[in-house]
Amino acid sequence: MAKAPNESPAEWDIRTAIEVEVRKAIKKLGGGTDILLAVSDYSNAELVDTLRKLGAKSDLLTYVGSRGDTMEDDEVLYALRTWNEARKKPAAP
Repeated sequence: MAKAPNESPAEWDIRTAIEVEVRKAIKKLGGGTDILLAVSDYSNAELVDTLRKLGAKSDLLTYVGSRGDTMEDDEVLYALRTWNEARKKPAAP
């Protein structure tokens, strides 16, 4: 997910936000620090493969794999935020 040379600051901001959400998802799936640190260097295919190995279901795999292809970045960001939000741990009593 490295920055492309022709991206505007707004595009960079949304890509950074997507990267943050992908990291949250990886952490929720039990991914280690090594994976979290490498996210920005991974292609979509590498991220999908990593998420699959962590046990991700088709919804998350589709969101990540569709980035920059069949889904716009803002749609991917919304989907990832929704996915992460739905998996928040309940508050302790």
